[in-house]
Amino acid sequence: MEAVGPYLPIFGFWFLSVATFQIAWLISLSSRTFRSLGRPNKTEWISKILSNIHCVLATTGSIYCLFYDTNVKSDFVFGRSSLSDLIIDFNIAYWSFELVVILSNMKPMGDLVVMTHHVVAIGWLIISRKQGEMSGYGLWFISTEWSTFAANFRWFYTQILRRSLYIWNEKNRPKDHVTKSDGPLSSHDDLTMLEKDSMEVQAGSRHPLFLKQIELFGGLWLWLSYLTTRLGSLCFMFVHILYHWSTFTTSHKRVYIPLLSALIISICVSIYWFDKISSGLRRVAKEYREARQRLREKRKTEKTK
Repeated sequence: MEAVGPYLPIFGFWFLSVATFQIAWLISLSSRTFRSLGRPNKTEWISKILSNIHCVLATTGSIYCLFYDTNVKSDFVFGRSSLSDLIIDFNIAYWSFELVVILSNMKPMGDLVVMTHHVVAIGWLIISRKQGEMSGYGLWFISTEWSTFAANFRWFYTQILRRSLYIWNEKNRPKDHVTKSDGPLSSHDDLTMLEKDSMEVQAGSRHPLFLKQIELFGGLWLWLSYLTTRLGSLCFMFVHILYHWSTFTTSHKRVYIPLLSALIISICVSIYWFDKISSGLRRVAKEYREARQRLREKRKTEKTK
């Protein structure tokens, strides 16, 4: 029992994630959009809700420890507290649960890059937790999850308003999303789906640039979030480690080598994501400019009449 004791919080948080997942599923049944989705997309919907809950709890707790927990902020290598251990346990449990959800829904959610992020994070957090070292850097890594809010906003916008806010993966594009390259609607089912979205139709008719403005806002928010809280923060952590290299290497090799490897992989993953986000933002900005230009031309034509 003593050997299992340190891992009891992880098991507890894992089952808590399962329970929260089921509760969120029941609550979401009240949403018409949720009921219209297939089971794989419903699973992804609930996963995003759970992701937001994790984002708030994990990032708030980790930032608090980094700035206000005396044990952690004074020593990133060997400093730890009961709260820091609890936050790390919570993240190990959540990421392992989400990894199971992704593996069980590979078609809509399967993404090798996301899986790499989860496996790398879980692996070195477990090592760090077992050795009782590098808690500060673990919490720093967890705090970068704050950018998840912007990514989830993009996903829910896509599902609810039937628009693709930011194209980084073509399989996330709704069937009824129409752009110059997509061509006309191809089936009666697509048309029916589009007609059901009265919110989008009304917003688009009353405010022609309303949806494009939301798209541009979401794309810019996502771009800034990844630039600062994800990519920028991870790069700054790497610089911080190099600056304190002599202290960093006083920990056990089985801890700091996996940490350094995980950090480098995470930076590469973040660069990949940021490149996709940047190209998506450029596309959204171009579409917004074109929509605004068409609106100006339409108003000029109406005035001449």
